[in-house]
Amino acid sequence: MSARRPRARAFTWRALGRLALIVLAATAPATEALAQGGPARRPRAVVLVAPSAAHLGVELRQALEVQAASVGVDVVAEPTTGAGGSLEDGLARDRAAASAHQAFAAVRVVGDADGAVLLVVTDVGRARSIVRRVDAGAGASTVVEETSVIVASHLAALLEGGEIGVSPPAQARAPAAPPREERAPWLRLMIGYDGTSLSPEVPWWSGVRLGISARLGHHLYVGAASVLSADTTIRTEHAALTLRRHPIELAAGYTAGGPALAWLAEAGGLLDVLVATRVEAAPGFRAASPADRWEAGLTARTGAAWQPAGTALSLAALAGADYLVARARYVVNAPGAERVTEAAPWRGRAELRLSVPLW
Repeated sequence: MSARRPRARAFTWRALGRLALIVLAATAPATEALAQGGPARRPRAVVLVAPSAAHLGVELRQALEVQAASVGVDVVAEPTTGAGGSLEDGLARDRAAASAHQAFAAVRVVGDADGAVLLVVTDVGRARSIVRRVDAGAGASTVVEETSVIVASHLAALLEGGEIGVSPPAQARAPAAPPREERAPWLRLMIGYDGTSLSPEVPWWSGVRLGISARLGHHLYVGAASVLSADTTIRTEHAALTLRRHPIELAAGYTAGGPALAWLAEAGGLLDVLVATRVEAAPGFRAASPADRWEAGLTARTGAAWQPAGTALSLAALAGADYLVARARYVVNAPGAERVTEAAPWRGRAELRLSVPLW
């Protein structure tokens, strides 16, 4: 008896081992399929039946299952209570329900007041939807049949890679505020160069021009200016005269053209005060300081202004002429009245100015 027990025990263990191998071999394909995600599942669509279409009930669900199965799609039907909100809100609820069931499409069935049915079919992957209407027709059975056929045809089209409907409307956005119009400066400071042909004895007298201008409208402006210049000396056979100018000018202007390049035209009146700062006389003559002389007249000029992009600075170049109605004359008080200098009725001028906005 004692010799048989070890043999029986060994036989039992060998039998159990072989049985375990058989079980493992039989379950291996199932285990491998489970590791790879399980057996292939048919595409799924979720059907959301609104309370307004609940009267179609079981008949609609069965018809949808049959028609969807004919195109290889499983249908999950459930009631929906989501209501209210915008169209985008409703489509978002449909997509959420489809995602919860791992469905590629959602179909919302809504009953109309006259017995018709509205179908909203949504492609979850492409976020596109289409709305179809099924009229009441001959009765509820006809509505159910047409509804199931339409749903199945759209699901088949989606499986074949087609597109349905349109993308959901974007959220309404408030209209963008119109761009703020840049206001042109009302007041400008002007600094630059000014040159004038004063007389035959002083062919060119130049200095630094300082002025200010005020805008009256889109094209019109007014301004005032003066010129700071060094003294100039005029010499003759019997005398030498050093003069200093204090010109004052008031003018109105007109501009036309674009902001980058504009045409300018200006006209106004001028008052030029000449002061003799030094007088020298030749031997035999006595130096006497003459009184201040006043010159008055009209001025006109034209030119162009250039404004670099992105700045409010403006650079202008102008040329024109002055006409003097009151002119200064300096002579040697002696027989023959030797002329020292006398302004011409017409004198040319040139100007280069930089305009800086103040306000």
